[in-house]
Amino acid sequence: MKYRAGLLFLLIQMTFQSLYSQFSPYTINSFTTINGLAHNQVNNITQDGNGFLWLATWDGLSRFDGTSFKNYYHDPDDSTSLTGFEAKFLCIDKHKNLWILSDRLCRYNQANDNFIRYTTGSRVNGNNPYIYTITKDTKGNLVVLDREGIKIYDDKKDAFKKIKTFDKIIREYISYINNAYIDSDNTLWLLLGNDLLLQYKLTYDLQGFITDIILQKQYRFQKPLISEAIDNFRVQFQVFPICRGEKLFTSNTGCYVIECEQGTIEPFKDKNLGLLYSLHNNIAWSTQHGAFSLYSASDRKVFTFKTKLTESVESFFIDREKNIWFGGTYSGANGIGINMLFKKDSLFRNYIIKCNQGNLPAAIFAIYQDQKGKIWAGSKSTPSLIEVNANRKIKFLNILPKRTPYKIYNPRFIMGDDDNCLWIGFYQGLIGKFDPERNRFQEIYPRFDNYSEPYPNWKCKILKVIDSSFLLSAGSMGIEKIDPKTGKLINYARKIGIDFYSIYFENDFTFWVGSCGYILKYNTDFRFLDSVCIAHGHYNIEEICPAGRDSFWLALLGGGICCYNTKTKQSKIWTTRNGLSNNTVYSILKDKSGNLWLSTDKGISMFNPVTQQFVNYSIEDGLQFEEFNSDAEFLCKDGKMIFGGMGGIVSFYPDSLLNRKFDRPGSLKIDEITSYKRNHYVDGNNSTFIELEKGTKYIKCEFSFIRFHEPGKIHFRYRLMGLNEEWLPLPSGSRSFTINGVQHGDYQLEIESTDLKGSWTNKTGITLIIPPFFYETMLFKILIQIAVLLVIIAFWFFRYQHHTLMHKHKLALLKSMALQEQMNPHFISNSLMAIESFIGSKDERKTNAYISALYKLMRNLLDYSGKEFVPIEEEINLLDNFLKAEQMRVNFQFEINVIPELEDFSIAPSFLQPFLENAIKHGVSARKDGNGFIRLSFVEHHENYLLCSIEDNGPGIKECNMGNKKSKGLGIIRERFSIFNSLYKSDLGFTISEAGFERDRGVKISIKVPVKSN
Repeated sequence: MKYRAGLLFLLIQMTFQSLYSQFSPYTINSFTTINGLAHNQVNNITQDGNGFLWLATWDGLSRFDGTSFKNYYHDPDDSTSLTGFEAKFLCIDKHKNLWILSDRLCRYNQANDNFIRYTTGSRVNGNNPYIYTITKDTKGNLVVLDREGIKIYDDKKDAFKKIKTFDKIIREYISYINNAYIDSDNTLWLLLGNDLLLQYKLTYDLQGFITDIILQKQYRFQKPLISEAIDNFRVQFQVFPICRGEKLFTSNTGCYVIECEQGTIEPFKDKNLGLLYSLHNNIAWSTQHGAFSLYSASDRKVFTFKTKLTESVESFFIDREKNIWFGGTYSGANGIGINMLFKKDSLFRNYIIKCNQGNLPAAIFAIYQDQKGKIWAGSKSTPSLIEVNANRKIKFLNILPKRTPYKIYNPRFIMGDDDNCLWIGFYQGLIGKFDPERNRFQEIYPRFDNYSEPYPNWKCKILKVIDSSFLLSAGSMGIEKIDPKTGKLINYARKIGIDFYSIYFENDFTFWVGSCGYILKYNTDFRFLDSVCIAHGHYNIEEICPAGRDSFWLALLGGGICCYNTKTKQSKIWTTRNGLSNNTVYSILKDKSGNLWLSTDKGISMFNPVTQQFVNYSIEDGLQFEEFNSDAEFLCKDGKMIFGGMGGIVSFYPDSLLNRKFDRPGSLKIDEITSYKRNHYVDGNNSTFIELEKGTKYIKCEFSFIRFHEPGKIHFRYRLMGLNEEWLPLPSGSRSFTINGVQHGDYQLEIESTDLKGSWTNKTGITLIIPPFFYETMLFKILIQIAVLLVIIAFWFFRYQHHTLMHKHKLALLKSMALQEQMNPHFISNSLMAIESFIGSKDERKTNAYISALYKLMRNLLDYSGKEFVPIEEEINLLDNFLKAEQMRVNFQFEINVIPELEDFSIAPSFLQPFLENAIKHGVSARKDGNGFIRLSFVEHHENYLLCSIEDNGPGIKECNMGNKKSKGLGIIRERFSIFNSLYKSDLGFTISEAGFERDRGVKISIKVPVKSN
């Protein structure tokens, strides 16, 4: 199917070109499924308020913006799709709603890019009568003809109400209702079958709704409109009121004149042409078998186009730009796609030149227009000089004398002087002067009488007359300075193996020449000054054109165009990636506005240096050939430009191309914004902003530019204000782009398009709102800052508290140590009393032994000084030594009981010693029998203390109380316990009870001593 459609497209182009190009200003563009159309059989055509063209096809609905199609199809599982696979009729109502009649009726929902289905029957019983056709009245209300009668859509109730049931005539032909139309006179025209046309008068109420339909007349065609039985063929017609009470019936089955007073309808004939002059708009009609006619209101002519490719025109439509659109079938049911018939402005004047030998197109390489308006050209295909006069008559002149040594000399460069003479350079190096008035040719260099010398310049590509005193010639092997009067070579510069292709005088003293990949600078004495490599030295520099102060434009053969600055030594290149039609650029001409006009291998391109945009012109724009040649360009004084190429010459005025006026400029519209979760369809009438989803990190935008004339010449750019202020260009033909890196916030998306001049003139935009998550809001950030501040404050507060507690801790430790140190003098006092007692008893041996034991104790106490905890084993040894020393002074026995799990613990020193001193002093020393006994037991280990007990068999608690006398050592111990309890949040202390010996009461002291794990 695609192969046949593509072949059909080529055949249509060939057929219509041959018919239209010579006999009418109209041409045709065809679009098929190859271009994206839903189906090649187009049933109906309309245009919405945005400018989109909608096409109802055999399989689906297509929307067209001049460049691309967007298709909609029926999906049985989707209630928001088309109601059937075939779209039959389309209608736009007064609210710009698009209605589609398929199996049932539906309305396009632009906000969601889907369809809302309707029933024209009663909502109570839920019936859905068959619909024959749809149309609209002069008020823009949708009118439906179904089995129940004629109904109108009430937009306020979003429902259909019946206006009138069918009368007897229609009921007889109800199965043959073909189509309907309401003209500007509020007349309903109803076509029944192939030959019966009914005329009804409509009446309206104050709200603009039809209230009654009255039959006025009926007309019968002389011949059936459909001569053959064609399945699903609908007559699509319009009725136009014209002068003298007559109306014109145009359709896809012919054109007819309705005589309202006489009640007749007859085929349109040549004698009726005067009736069309009252029409201010273009109208079109066709015969069933493909004879298409167009009345142009501006030309006041009827153009008829005949083609055998279209056997049946099934749909036609005239858009706002006055283009004619039509679809049809051939070979029974094969669709021809959608075809646009449009009027093309004749802005290019083409001169097709063919050589004398073989009637082949001439390859033009030299062009000049003289003061009388004649165009002179040289061709590589013929030695003759080509003359084109003002009447476009072409002559071939043999200007060389017969004594020319070589039979073939081809003009390669032509320039004129003030005497209207032509200076001509030939391929073979000959330079001559031709006087058209006298038809006289004079060889200048080299002279024919001295042709035995080898020509210094084999190929003369460039000629320049400098101050009328000498000629400058350039081409193969170098440049030469020649005396035009004597023909003598004055000076030259040679570059072996290098051809020169272009020349540009920077001032009166220096000039640049272009070669392959380099531009070379010389002074007028031919002294070499500079050399610059351009584009890595790959391309011939065919043209050098001034670009402003200290810069010029370069035409690169295969490399696009380049702008080079002689001061900064920097260059910038534009190629097809930037929009140029072809990278093989031959010539550059600059118009009055500063735009560059480039001849290439694919037509002519205009470059706007300000906007840096290209506008390309090809055969579709009126050129009859696209491949041009080097040095074949000329800029006339009135601004006209002339280019030559492979086939002839083309001339045009740049202002005429750039200042063309169209009835309707292109319409730029954003269609769809896609985020990572869903698609947002933009209603062009109501949407000013779109709220996207939270967490959106990228957006994709699809837009359309509705223009059916030369859409490829329009360029686009976009930016997202709030993310990037810089405009980003889009590739040619692109209608979508993706932006990454967006975050929450408000953005303004803007899209711009150019006009035919390359100026940014059309702009559209929409606000995009990306709401933040709570953690992205300013409130959250403020709360976080407050929380961080509170954490910092809390940190410093607790640090201060910690330092305060540590300070208190240190003070408590110092106090505890001071108290501990107070214990030592107490012990020393008791020991000195014991020594005094030993000395008094004159027992030297005991005295020495006691002093030795006392020394060891004092040494251990000195080691423990300043320590908060000591190993428990060392504390037990100290206590053992202490008790042994006391045994020398008091007669008693002792034992120390240790539980085994205490090896890995340390104990606070000097807690148990005072209690042992009291047990000795107030307990065992009070016994007269000398049988005193002290038991030290490490009873039980807890988390932060060790439960110890000290028992003695002394006289007991009452006898030891010694009245109200308080022990200074126990007071110190109580204070130490209090300090440790405050430091470690513990419950340390001691209790006193009876020991419970069998015969002796004694005293038992239970002590909670601070310990810690090692």
